[in-house]
Amino acid sequence: MFTIAVKQRKPHVVVHLGDIGEFEKGEVPLEKTEAYVKRFPGIEFIGIDLMRLEEKPDRPNWRHIEADFADGLSQLPDNSVDLISSDMAFGFHDEMGMVDKRRIMMRDFFHDNFWEHTVETARQAHDKLKPGGKFLAAVQEKDSERIAGMLGKVGFGKVETREFTEKDYERTYWTKNYRRHGVKLSQITAVK
Repeated sequence: MFTIAVKQRKPHVVVHLGDIGEFEKGEVPLEKTEAYVKRFPGIEFIGIDLMRLEEKPDRPNWRHIEADFADGLSQLPDNSVDLISSDMAFGFHDEMGMVDKRRIMMRDFFHDNFWEHTVETARQAHDKLKPGGKFLAAVQEKDSERIAGMLGKVGFGKVETREFTEKDYERTYWTKNYRRHGVKLSQITAVK
C-alpha cells in the first residue's frame, strides 16, 4: 500500500500600500480593496495604511495593518508576498504620519525625510516579495525616473515604466483627480 501526499498550496498574498484612502476628501474608504477582496476570495489581501478604520469589514481574506508603509511591511515574513501595489500613496508617507499631498506638491516632492522613507519602503518591499514577485506603483510622471532608478538600486532586477493609459486613470478616486488637474501619471513595475 502507498500514500499520496497532497501539498496544501498557500494562497497568493497581495499587499496594498494605502488601502483605506482619504475618505474625508470624497474617496470611498477601502473602495479598491473591497472590490478585490470580493472578486478574488482565494487570495489573501493585506492593506497597510496609517488611517484608522473605525469599523473593520469582516472578510476572511483581508487584514489591515495600521502603520506607515516601511513599518507595516517589516511585520511580514521575508519572501512571503506575491504582489505589492500602491496607487499614488508610495512616497507620500513618512515616519510622522500621513503627509498632506498638496503641501508636498507645492515644494520639492523629494525632501530628504520623504525620500529616505520611500527608499526604506522599497527595501522592505523587495525583502518581502517572493522571487519573481512584483511591485507596482502609480506615481507622478515627473517622479517616475528617479523612483524607477532607486528601485533598481535596492535590488529589483527588472524595472519598467510606462505612461498611464486612459483606462489606468479610471482606477481610483486619486488617479481620476490627477487627470482632472492635468497631472500625468506613470505605472512602474519592478520584479524581484
